[in-house]
Amino acid sequence: LDNTEFPALLPVVRPTSQLFYAYLMNIHTCIKPHAGVELTVRELQKKMYICGRFRHVIKRVRNDCDQCAIILKKTVELEMAKHHYSRTLIAPVFYTIQIDIAYGFAGKVHKSSRKTIKIYALVVACMQTSATNILAMESINTQSVISAIERHAARYGMPAEVYVDSGSQLKALDKYEFSIRDMDAQVYDSRGIRVVVSTAESHQERGRVKSKVRILRKTLEKSSIKQDYPRTALEWETVFANMANQMDDIPMAKTAPTNASNLDFDLLTPNRLKMGRNNFRSIHINSNISNKSIPSELLDQNRKIMSAFYQTLVDNLHYFQAALPKWKESSDRLP
Repeated sequence: LDNTEFPALLPVVRPTSQLFYAYLMNIHTCIKPHAGVELTVRELQKKMYICGRFRHVIKRVRNDCDQCAIILKKTVELEMAKHHYSRTLIAPVFYTIQIDIAYGFAGKVHKSSRKTIKIYALVVACMQTSATNILAMESINTQSVISAIERHAARYGMPAEVYVDSGSQLKALDKYEFSIRDMDAQVYDSRGIRVVVSTAESHQERGRVKSKVRILRKTLEKSSIKQDYPRTALEWETVFANMANQMDDIPMAKTAPTNASNLDFDLLTPNRLKMGRNNFRSIHINSNISNKSIPSELLDQNRKIMSAFYQTLVDNLHYFQAALPKWKESSDRLP
C-alpha cells in the first residue's frame, strides 16, 4: 500500500500544460511503470493539484502505449483461462445445457382422481443465453429424464453437452444413444451426449441451473401457486411453461447503465432466441439406452426369455408324453 503523506501546499497545474504531460510520462515510464489510471492519479496528486478533467489524458497515454497493450493482452489471457469455453461458444440456443431436478410437487393421476402422486420438474438452462425450459416428470429414473430430454429436443434440437450433478439417474445419460437429422435430411445414427458430472456437494459448479430452480420456487410463491396442491402432469407442464416464459423475459444484458430506454428489455431476451431452432441436431425417431443393466431392459429380456421358453414348450409338448408316438420318416425331429 502507498502510505506516503500528501504535502499541504501543492502547485496548481492545468491538464493541458507541458509540465503536467512531462510528469505524467515520468510516472508512466519510471515511477509507476505502466500502472492503471487510479494509481497514476494518486501519484500525480502527490506533486500537483490538477485543475480540471485529466483522466482522459491518462487513458489516452495508456491506449497509445505498446507495452500497456502487451500487458493487457496477457491479463486477458489469464482471465479467460478461468472462463469455460462453452460460455463464449457461438452455437444455437440449448446447444450446451445444465439440467437439474426440482422436487416437492404434488400431483394426481387424472383430473377427478383422489390419489396423489409425486411430480418432478426437470429444469434445463442454456449456458450461452440463459434460456430456460422446465419439463414435468412422473418419476426420477433415467427413462423419465430421457423422455423429458426428447420432448425438449423435439422443440429446440438435441443438445451436444449436458452438465449435471452427481445423481445416478443423470450420470447414466452418457449411455443414451439417439439419431439426429441435419438440414440436408442426412441421418446420423448412434449419436451421444457429452455428459459432464460435477463434484459431489459442489453446487456452485452448476450455479446457473441452481439459480433457475430457486427462481422457479420464488415465482410460484409470488403467483400463489402452491406446490402441495395436487395437479395432473399436464397441468404442471402448463405451469412450468408459464414460469419458464416469465424467466426468459428477463434481459440477457444491457447496452447502457441507464434505465431511460427500454430497448434492451425488448430485444436482448432469451425468448427472442428461443423462437429459433437447432436444425442441425433435429432428433430422429430411433433412440435407445445402451446400458443393459437398467430395470426396463432386464424386464424386457426376461419377457423374451420366458416367451421363447413357453413357445418351445408348447411346440414340443407332445414329445414329453408318457406314450411316445411312432416315429415317422417325415418328421424333422430325430428319435
